[in-house]
Amino acid sequence: MKTKEELQEERINWADIAKGIGIVLVLLGHAPRDIMRMQYPLIDFLYYFIYSFHMPLFFFLSGMIFGNTQIKKPSKSFFAFLKKKVRALLIPWLSFSILIYLVIGTLNFTPSIKKMLQGTFMEGMDIHSYVKLCIGGENPYCIHLWYIYTLFFIQIFVFLIFRLYQMVTKRIAMSHRGIRILGSMAIIIFLLMPGSLPVCVNIKSYLIYYVLGINCAYGQQRIKMKFSLWMIVGVLLCAANALVVNMNKLNLHMMQTVIYHATAFIGVPIMILFVCSLAKKMEKNRWLLWLGKNSFGIYLLHQPFCCAVLGTMLLMVLPYKLVSYLAIMAVCIMASVIFPFGITELAWRLKLDTLLKTLFGVERMRGVPWKKDYDEK
Repeated sequence: MKTKEELQEERINWADIAKGIGIVLVLLGHAPRDIMRMQYPLIDFLYYFIYSFHMPLFFFLSGMIFGNTQIKKPSKSFFAFLKKKVRALLIPWLSFSILIYLVIGTLNFTPSIKKMLQGTFMEGMDIHSYVKLCIGGENPYCIHLWYIYTLFFIQIFVFLIFRLYQMVTKRIAMSHRGIRILGSMAIIIFLLMPGSLPVCVNIKSYLIYYVLGINCAYGQQRIKMKFSLWMIVGVLLCAANALVVNMNKLNLHMMQTVIYHATAFIGVPIMILFVCSLAKKMEKNRWLLWLGKNSFGIYLLHQPFCCAVLGTMLLMVLPYKLVSYLAIMAVCIMASVIFPFGITELAWRLKLDTLLKTLFGVERMRGVPWKKDYDEK
C-alpha cells in the first residue's frame, strides 16, 4: 500500500511524461504553414484535431500540480503567491514580448529586408498597436504567448478563490465541497463570460480544465487505461469538432453549438485522461521525460524562429508538394527542440544562465536522453 506522499510523487512523475507528450503535440500543431493546410485538408484536419485537446492538457496538468501543492503545503499569503507567479509567468511573457519586438523592429529598419517582410507576420508595427494587442492576449509576433499570459490570470483567480474559502470557512485546505463549487464557477464562466478580448476567451475556455486538474489532485483519482470505448468517444467528438466547427464542413449553427459543447465537456476531458493514462504506461520513456521537464523552455523559445520563420524560408526554396511539406514539418519540429537546447547551453557556458532564468524563466536543459549516462534527476 503506497503512502499519500508516494502517490503524489508518482503523479508528478507521470505528469512530466504527459507534458512530454503534450509538447510533441504542440510542435506538431505549430509545424505546418497556412499554405500546407489550405492545399491539403488532411493536414488542416490534424491541426484542428490536435488543437482541440493539447492545450487543455497543459492547463489540466498545471491545475493538478497546483492542487498537489495545496495539499502538501496550503499557501496563505496572496502577495507571496502573486510574486511567485509574476516571476514564473508574467516576467517571461513580458521579456519575450519585448525581445521579439526589438528583433523584428531592427529587421524592419533595413529597407531591403523591410520590403521582404511586408505582408508577413513580421511586418513592422508601431509600439502602441503592439502593446495594445499584447495586453489583449494576442501578440502578433508570438501568438503562442497567449498560454503563459492566460495561465497567469487563471492561477491568480483560482488562488483568490482558495484564499477566500480559507477566510470564510476557517479551514487551511480546500474541501471536496469547495472544489465542486469552484468547478461550478468554472462552468458558469465558460457558458456566460463575454469574449470581448482574446484573453477573456482563453480564460473562459481553459479554466474548466485547470479546475479539472485540481479536482483530480484532491480526489487522488487513479487514472488507468481501461476505457477504450470512452477513448473512441473522445476521438470522435474531437474529430467532429475539427470538421464541423473549425473546418465548417457542416454549416448548421445548432449542430456546431452542440458538437462544440459536447467536445468541451466530454470529448476533451476523455482525451486528457487518455493522454495521462498513456503517460503512466510510458513513465520509463526518458525522451518524453526530458521533453516534459523542459517543456516550458521549448514552448517559449521555439517560436517564432523555429517554425514560423524557418518554415516560411524553406517554403521559398522547396516545391509545393506533400513530400516537401512533410520534410519541412519534420525539420521545424527538430529545430524547435535543438534551438532551445542550444540557447540554454550557450547561456550556461557564457555564465548567463541566471539572467536567462530571471528574464525568461528558462533553465539549462540538463542531460541529454540519447546518452547512456543520462540522469533523469
